[in-house]
Amino acid sequence: MHSTIAYTSLLGILLPFVLLYFNKGYLTANRYLAAFFFFSSLYVLENFYFFYGTSLDKIAFFTNVHAFFYLIGPFAFFYVRSILRDNSKLSKTDYLHFAIFVISFIGYTPYFFSSWDYKLTVAQNLYSDNWDISPFHLNKIFLHEIDQVLNVLHTYFYSFSLWYLLLHYKNL
Repeated sequence: MHSTIAYTSLLGILLPFVLLYFNKGYLTANRYLAAFFFFSSLYVLENFYFFYGTSLDKIAFFTNVHAFFYLIGPFAFFYVRSILRDNSKLSKTDYLHFAIFVISFIGYTPYFFSSWDYKLTVAQNLYSDNWDISPFHLNKIFLHEIDQVLNVLHTYFYSFSLWYLLLHYKNL
């Protein structure tokens, strides 16, 4: 069962490239969809290795990709909006959707360049029953607790935004 999740996530990471290669219309909108598929599959694969992984190297590798979670919501939003409005251009204010990702990515930058031994120490902590990574301060801008709250708020914000788009454009 566990390997099915990993293989499905890997397929989800490869699917966006197939989508972009065989693109027959809605070129920019399909780029948003491909990015959504890629980053959501990457996030599922990250969580799979955190929960079920036995290889410390893979767990350590996936500790580097957490900031990309903040790209899932914006790409889903831009895809749905571009399909509903038949306009996929981004305005200057649309780039604010990427602000949390940029801040989180900058906060993780020191961790990206930390030693592999340090990453293995973090991975060992995740592999154990402890699961308390707050002492490691992986993100220098967002504390672990703030990041966890932001994950939930980010998900709810984009879920409500997608429903708003669907209900708003249903009446037009």
